[in-house]
Amino acid sequence: GPGFSKELIDEMENDTRFHRAMDKYVTEHEGGYVNIKEDRGKETKYGITKKWYPKEDIKNMTKERASAILYRDYWNYGKINTLPDDLVDIVFDNAIVQGQPTAMKHLHEALDLPKGGTIVGKESHKKLQELDHDLIKKRFIKNVQNREDEITEKDPSQKLFQKGWRIRSNHYK
Repeated sequence: GPGFSKELIDEMENDTRFHRAMDKYVTEHEGGYVNIKEDRGKETKYGITKKWYPKEDIKNMTKERASAILYRDYWNYGKINTLPDDLVDIVFDNAIVQGQPTAMKHLHEALDLPKGGTIVGKESHKKLQELDHDLIKKRFIKNVQNREDEITEKDPSQKLFQKGWRIRSNHYK
C-alpha cells in the first residue's frame, strides 16, 4: 500500500526474525480494533495508534498494513533489528508498547550505557558481547516495569491498562 516500497515489503516478508517476534509477542497482545477513551494512544488496532498515525484509518487497518508499519517504524528503528535473537523480540515489543525512544533508553540503561542513545551501535554491540544476556534481560524488564509503574503513578487513569502491560512484560522473561 501507500508509503511502502516493494523492496521494503519483500525484505519484511523474508525476515524470519521479524515474523518470529511478531508471533511470539505482538500477535498475542495486539489484536482487533479498540477505542478506549482512557487510552492515550486513542484508537488502536494491531499495535498502530491514531495518536502516532493520525492519517491512518485505524478502524479499517489490515494486519498486512500494520505489519509493514511495525517493520518500517519499529523493527528497523535505531537498528533494533541488529540485536541478538534473545533480546531483539522484547526490545521490539517494548518499542510498540512504550515507544521506540523509551525502549532504546531501557536497553541502554540495561547495558550500562549513557542515557540518550538512539541506536544500537558499536558501543551497544560491545556491551552485548561483554555482559551476560540474562542480566541484560532482567535489567531491561525492570526498566520496563518501573516505567509502567511511573506512568500509572503520574496518571491514575492509566491503571486500567497496568495489568495488561505487566502480563506482557512478564512474558519477556
